[in-house]
Amino acid sequence: MESFEEVYQKYLKEVYCFLLRLSGDREIAEELTPADICHCI
Repeated sequence: MESFEEVYQKYLKEVYCFLLRLSGDREIAEELTPADICHCI
């Protein structure tokens, strides 16, 4: 089983890019990325 840190690092860039495309705002994407990854796990 992967550790939380491994999963977080594995999907960080992908989730950030997705949120950036949706929001069009880098600050919003940066703010939401950690919360969304934690929510999905």
